[in-house]
Amino acid sequence: MTLKKTIEKHKYTILFCLILVFGSILRLVQLGKVPGGYQMDEAYGAFNAYSLFHSGIDSTGHSYPVYFESWGGGQNALNSYLMLPFMVFTGGKITPLVVRLPQAIVAILSLVAVYFLMKEMVDEAAGLWAMLLLSVCPWHIMMSRWGLESNLAPGFLLFGLTFFVYGLKKPRLLILSALSYGLSLYCYATIWPIVPLLMLSEWGYGFLTKTLKINKYFVIHVVIIGLLALPLLAFLLVNRGILPEFSIGPFSVYVMTDFRVNEIASSFRDILYNFKNLLYLLYRQDIGRPYDVIMPFGFFGITARVLIFLGVFLLVIRLILALQKRQTTLLWMIFFQLTGALLLGLLVTVGMTQINCIYIPLVLCGALCVSSLTDFLGKKVNFYGKIAVSILLAALLLGENVQFEKAYFTSYKELVSAYFQEGSEEAVQKAMEIAAESGREIEIEDAIKYPSVLLYGEIDAAEYLANRNLSDAPPKPESFLGKGTASPWESTGSILTEIRYISFTIQMRKNSMDSLSCPAGTGMWRIKMKIKKPSHIIKGGGFRVSKIMFHLRTQIQIPSNQHGSIGRFLILLVRIALVTVTDLGRGGAAGGVDGAAFGTYRGSQGHCGGENLAVVLCGLVVSVRYMLLFVGTNSGGGSLW
Repeated sequence: MTLKKTIEKHKYTILFCLILVFGSILRLVQLGKVPGGYQMDEAYGAFNAYSLFHSGIDSTGHSYPVYFESWGGGQNALNSYLMLPFMVFTGGKITPLVVRLPQAIVAILSLVAVYFLMKEMVDEAAGLWAMLLLSVCPWHIMMSRWGLESNLAPGFLLFGLTFFVYGLKKPRLLILSALSYGLSLYCYATIWPIVPLLMLSEWGYGFLTKTLKINKYFVIHVVIIGLLALPLLAFLLVNRGILPEFSIGPFSVYVMTDFRVNEIASSFRDILYNFKNLLYLLYRQDIGRPYDVIMPFGFFGITARVLIFLGVFLLVIRLILALQKRQTTLLWMIFFQLTGALLLGLLVTVGMTQINCIYIPLVLCGALCVSSLTDFLGKKVNFYGKIAVSILLAALLLGENVQFEKAYFTSYKELVSAYFQEGSEEAVQKAMEIAAESGREIEIEDAIKYPSVLLYGEIDAAEYLANRNLSDAPPKPESFLGKGTASPWESTGSILTEIRYISFTIQMRKNSMDSLSCPAGTGMWRIKMKIKKPSHIIKGGGFRVSKIMFHLRTQIQIPSNQHGSIGRFLILLVRIALVTVTDLGRGGAAGGVDGAAFGTYRGSQGHCGGENLAVVLCGLVVSVRYMLLFVGTNSGGGSLW
């Protein structure tokens, strides 16, 4: 057999392998370094994994819980449990690779799953297009590279659907479908209302088309889903006060400090509000959080957005025609997933993560569009027209991906360094060394959230729990309460000498750093440190730690290419002014003048996406105000904040 014939015979296999390798590289290269550090929820999940591995309890002292408590609310458990096998190979250490490999592996397996799913529902070409679209999808790449526990849900829902579709022909695969759907419940609590609806829809399709029969495999399928859902049902009943707290073996079900059922829409007004937000999010492709999306690529990329838009309409048309002709089609499975996600978007306040189960079904619609277009060209035009359009679309997708990857590994990495607390590990460890040697207090601003301190410091959970003090903790900020009642957040006692609520900025003095008092309910954390040598400098990626002090300089790094030469010049002047003010403000409350600017910026960043020069200028005005009022004074500054 000639090489040409071999390639022709195995072309789909070759393309499958090439796309899989390409997609895997995008998700694995520099996985532990980009993004650098840990996002605060990521750090919380990592510390729970660390604590479970070493002590068998989570950060709240409960033995192997089915659902974690974090920030006074909840955190899904599966991601932390998936880290445990990898910790065996690191001697119980938590590393970025340990934290992120579960997410990356699920993402890579998702590439395989979409191929086989579309291959079964449409054809092999559609499977390859789905695989390529998901491989270069900005949302899928970004979410696969950091360990936010809820982002496991789309993958497990996809696995459940894929095994179910194949299980209609090979019933034993229904067991794997049940395991996938059951485990998805431990990925993200938000999807609890829609998973039963998805299962009922799929069962209904199977029974109506007589492709699903009640046999031993279907019974096992139902039993597995029920058994996996049962602990979470018990969790709901416990937190409703219907059942008391209990343990079965090492696993525990306990009452949460803040049970967030009030986040579900309770009125038509709430539903309408959520619907508007959903449409806005899908249209804008941006939620305003820099670490979630890179514009102008959005969730899917520019080319893919067009294909997805057309694909949704094509899906609806094909389903209507199938109904008119009384034909069966597995494309109903995509429709079930889409409608389930849309229903979820009506029930919860929409954010990028809250409806993460909608993105893969939309990618499948895009693949359906491309597959239908190329088939049409192949039949109505000629084979070469089909090939030409296929090459053009692939080139557009890959070209956009090159631009996206360039932004992701450069400007994005720098932009999100503060959000992911990059450089904080070195600072915490150095601070602990100084504290151990000298007995001095430790002080680091709230850029390092307390879960990161516990994680980087490898603090024993039992010791942490024994020293924390909840009695003097202020209530949670109003914005975190929803419609519920206030409950105290955690505060620690003597761990690392002391961690408690404090304000945003660090106050600098020549020979020490004094803490600022905290306005009630701000919910900011800082580790306290006093040192005598002002020249001590630690440099960690993205942060400049001067005198064991953090400056959030990365948050001011506006992409200059978006503002032209005049804009770049103004930004330069602003940065020079900020640095000058910081260097002059060495006494009293003036020590935090740079923090005032960054604090103003931080409070406004949700509305400007980190690109609004006006916010920076506003911060500068605030900084100058503080400098003029307080430079050289010894006023303490606590009451002024």
